[in-house]
Parts: sequence; C-alpha cells; structure tokens
Amino acid sequence: MTGTSVNEEILLQVLNDIGPVKNIKIGPDTNSILRNHAYVKYYFKEDGERAIEQLDRSSIDFSFITARWAIYDPFKKKRNPIEHKKKIKKIKKINKTDIPTGYIISEMQEYVNSLFDIRKHDIIEIINKKNLNELKIYKDNNNIKEFSEINNKYFNIQEYCCVEDNQVPNIDDDYFNIIEYCRSNKNIPEWMTNFIISHYTQKRYDIIELIRMKKIKEIIEYMKYENENDDIEFISLNDENFDIVEFCKDKNNKVADYMKDFILSHLTQSRSKVVEFLRENNYIELKRYTKENKLEFKTLNDEDFNIYNIIVTVKITRRERSIFDDIIIVNDRYNDDEDDEKTFDDLVKFVKDNNIKFKNINDENFDIIEYLDLKNKSTEITNFIFKQFDEKRSKDLNDKSFDILTYAINFKASNDMINFIINQRGYDFSKYNSVENSPLYLALYQENLSLVDLLIRNRTYEISKLNINQYNSKITKKLINKNKLNKKIIKYLMNHGYKLEYLINSFGMNDINSDLYQYILKNYIFDNTFILYLINVRKNQIRLSTIELFDKIKNEKRKYNTSLSPMNTSLSPMYISLSPMRLSEYYSNRAFNIINSIEGTGRNFLIISLELFQNIIINILQ
Repeated sequence: MTGTSVNEEILLQVLNDIGPVKNIKIGPDTNSILRNHAYVKYYFKEDGERAIEQLDRSSIDFSFITARWAIYDPFKKKRNPIEHKKKIKKIKKINKTDIPTGYIISEMQEYVNSLFDIRKHDIIEIINKKNLNELKIYKDNNNIKEFSEINNKYFNIQEYCCVEDNQVPNIDDDYFNIIEYCRSNKNIPEWMTNFIISHYTQKRYDIIELIRMKKIKEIIEYMKYENENDDIEFISLNDENFDIVEFCKDKNNKVADYMKDFILSHLTQSRSKVVEFLRENNYIELKRYTKENKLEFKTLNDEDFNIYNIIVTVKITRRERSIFDDIIIVNDRYNDDEDDEKTFDDLVKFVKDNNIKFKNINDENFDIIEYLDLKNKSTEITNFIFKQFDEKRSKDLNDKSFDILTYAINFKASNDMINFIINQRGYDFSKYNSVENSPLYLALYQENLSLVDLLIRNRTYEISKLNINQYNSKITKKLINKNKLNKKIIKYLMNHGYKLEYLINSFGMNDINSDLYQYILKNYIFDNTFILYLINVRKNQIRLSTIELFDKIKNEKRKYNTSLSPMNTSLSPMYISLSPMRLSEYYSNRAFNIINSIEGTGRNFLIISLELFQNIIINILQ
C-alpha cells in the first residue's frame, strides 16, 4: 500500500494502528512526476488490504493521499498486473484551501524534486506531448546516450512509459506509427518488433505476460476486472497487426499447450460462455443463453476449435449433450409443460420454412435418429422425422452394433412407436440369433405383455412373423436366470401357445420344489377339473366305456408331451414330473386336499377310497 505525506511519523502511527508495518520508503509515483508516495510494507498482506479500506474512514484527513495496494515492491521493479489493476484505490483529491497546518502540498514538493535534473523534467513534458521526433532531437542535443541516465532512486523512465496513461500507442500520431517504423527499419530486430506488437497496449501487455507465466487463474481475474463483467474473450486483444491465436501457435513464443487450449476455448464471448456452462454442467443457463442469443453451436467452431471436443473433455451426460440439437428451440425434450401438439406444429412449420432435410443435418458427431429419445418424444414428432429420411437411409439405419427396434424397446418406447418401426422397416425376426437381444425376450424381461402381444400378433411384417416358440426353452431359461419369470408371464405364455415342455425343461433339478414349478404342475398338469372328475367316477361308481375313458386320458395327456428325446431321460425334470408315481403322488395329495374340504357323510367315504383312487390313477396313466 502506498500513501503520500511529508509527515512520515503521523502516517506511520496511523498505519501501525491497523497492523505492524515492516518499513516505509519514500519514492515517486510512476504515473506522474508531480506526486510522491510513501511505499508501506506490512508484515501481513491482510493488514495492507485492511489499511486501504480504513483510510477512507480514518478520523485524520488523508483526503490528499493517493493510496494503493500492490503485492510488488516498486524499488525491485516487480509488478503483478492483476493486483495492480484490481486493488488500486483512489481517494478524492484535496481542496488546496483545506490543507492542514504543517503539511506541504505534494505537488509542490514533487515539482521541486523534478528540477534537480532539468533533463528529466523536459523529457517528461515531451513524452506527455507524445512527440517522438522532438524526443529524438532533445536526446541528441543534450548528449543523452541512454535514457537510463536520467533515472534516480525516485524515478525510472522505463516504468513511467509503461504505465497505463503512457503506453506505447500513445507515442503514435498522424505522422508516426511505431509498428510501421519497426517493420521498415532494418536495424530493428524481428524479436523487438514482435515484442512491441504483442505489448502494444497495456491490456495486451499484461495478458501476454500472464500467458508467459502460465497463470490461467490470474488471466481470468484480470479480464473479468478489465471488462467489468464476467466475460472472457481474447479476441478483444486482436487488431490489424496482432492475432492472439497466431501468437499462441508460434513455437517461438513457447506458449504451453494447455494455455493455448484455454485461449482457443475462450476466444469469443459466446464460445467462452458455452464452454464455462459446460464445464460447470449448468444446463439451465446454457439453455437460456442459447435460446436468447439464437446460437447455433456450429458457429463456435473453426479450424482450431471444435465444441464437441469440449463435451468429451468434461464428460457430460447424454441428457446434457442433447442441447446440441439444431431443433432444440422447437422440440425441447425437457420442457415438460410444453404442449406436444403445439410442439409438433412448430416443428413442421420450422422444417417447411427453412427447407430442412433431416438427413442433411447429420455429421460425424450427430445423428438425428440416434438422438430421438423414444421414451420422451411424442409418436407424432418421431414419425414425422422418420418419414423425412429417404428409403436408403431407412434401410441402412441398422448396423452390426445398432438395431433401432431393440434400442426402442430398451428405452421403453410406446407400443405405437414399436409398431411404426416394425412396419417402417419390415423386420425379419429370424435374424435375432441371440435370445438376450431378441425383441421377444426384451419385452418379456420388462413384463410388457401388451408389447409381446403386438410382436406375436402383428400381421403386417414384410418378411416373417415372430413365433413365440422360436427360441424353445432358451427364452424362459434366460428369464429364470435373470429372476424375471413370474406367474403372470407363465400364464400369458401358456395362453398364447407356448409349449408346456419348453416351460418344464427351463427348470433345473434344484427348481422342482420351487413355487413357480409347483404353480406349473398344479395349474397346467394336475388341474382340479380332472381330479374331481375321477373322484366323481369313483364315488358314484360311474361306468365308463373304454372309448370314453381313453378320450379323457388323451385330452389330459395333450397338455404335455413326453417324447422330447434326448430330454426325456431319468434325470430330466420333465420325466420326473410326468412319471406315473410322480403323477399319482400329486393327484393323491391334491385329491386329499379337495376331499378334506368336503363336509358331510360323503367325506369319510372319499377318504377311505383314496388308496384305491391312487391305484386307479397309476393304471390310467401308464
């Protein structure tokens, strides 16, 4: 922090009250020869920052002091442009009639100091007049070999010329241009010319130095302060003689790769905004900014930059990536309050007005079909987009790694959408050799029985109809392994022609006593109707002809088929389930349960007859 006062003792006392002061040095203000400053160094940075705030509120009148805080020591010629810009504090000027008794006007003291070397006074005046020719003449007439000759412990001509009010372009006028002079003068080396160009303005000077120091954080702070907002755009450094991108690409400037990438990603205001929203995963602000500015993301790209590379770098999700759709304004998937019908009308109008062909908006990073999140898009919109593609694009949609039908089922598309896809493409369901990727299995896995019904009943397929028994027992085995087979699915399969032997053979030896297996036996092999029929025959001594008896047995045995060689072995669950002793055991147990529920005198008779009943079952089924 700096301050000016001829009474060093009073200043030191005030500043020590804020925090311990290490030392005070009296020196000139590099902005003007008409002001001196007291350069005050605190032991702790926080005390220096607090001193700036408290000078305004001090009971002592310091209104004539120009106060600053900087983290550099001007006597060592170190300078940090961030702190210099950010922390400067200017306090209001004094009315000369209000000078306290015992104080000397700082301008008077500094004016006297400048007269100790008249050359310094003259040179400063010439510099302020921005007349380079006059400065050259003065230098020659006064035998000044180097300008450093006029430096002393209070003043440095180079620092004076580098401050904001006296920067390089200010020596230009209607008759002289420093850059043109450097380029035309063969005695000036190229590196010197390049240095002058890259440091032509104070802002460019500071930024270039921070780039060389690889300080991204400080660059961000500096540019936000310079622009008095949160905008970062390096293109503002460019002019007819300088291009920040070319500067970074020049290997002679030794700009680090990550620093170059940062500059490229923040070259323009819009690119900078989008990149920062992406890195913060701030979808809401990104969407707002895109819509308000009617931004097309392709306009952010050039030969040195591609916005899609940023997406990969920040690893944003598929949901967030959808903002990069050319039709986002019309068909925004996250606007749940938007009316689907109105959205569709807007889309159709947008396409018509702009003569859009959906197949033409695809590129290596985007495919409109893959973009369609079939779970959320309305059927009308999706059908409309599909129909915009030519026949070849539709036929070539699937490849080895992608199938639109399984993709749609996996993302729980509506049945209308599935039906549309099937009939749009003409599906050959025999091509799904893998059970796990077959539409039938995926629909059963999701317990979407209405979709299964659509798959097996649809009659408009161009090539082949889906057969529910196409995968024999593999499909129910896979469901059992995934713990997805349940009574609801079993009932559906059995009611729609799925073979009982496929279902039985889906179970392993350890599954025979499972609830699902018992459910199958009780409901699809040993049903109550047949048991009650046999009990009634026995109880009432009904006489059946041989033909009648065999018809009943034939109808009962039609529910299963034991001729599945080689599955029909002594180790097969099917064989064990349908063996005479097994059948007799189940029939007897079921019959006992039924008889036990009967009330009255007939109950005892039926229990006594149970042993004979068991033998009848065995004889009938053998």
